[in-house]
Amino acid sequence: MVDTRAEVLVFGCEALVTVHGELDMFSVGVLDDALADVATASRVVIDLGDVSFLDGAALRRIEDVARELAATGRILRLDHASGLVRRLIEIMRLDDLRVR
Repeated sequence: MVDTRAEVLVFGCEALVTVHGELDMFSVGVLDDALADVATASRVVIDLGDVSFLDGAALRRIEDVARELAATGRILRLDHASGLVRRLIEIMRLDDLRVR
């Protein structure tokens, strides 16, 4: 079992959430807990560079968060998404997700 964890850094109105490990339907609560710590940030970046696995359930949760933030004029972006994650976003037609 891989230990999934997330680190949060907040710089004024911007927040960086760095996820480590596997992000799936069983560990997505780690991401939810981290995002609760950035409730007032107007721009949130989720760094996936150290994520070894990401499933569709986790990606759907990220999409839900992106929509929730957008509804209040805030932005969510994914950084360091692997080619596999980018392909999954394409297959699932999650066009609203900003990926860099």
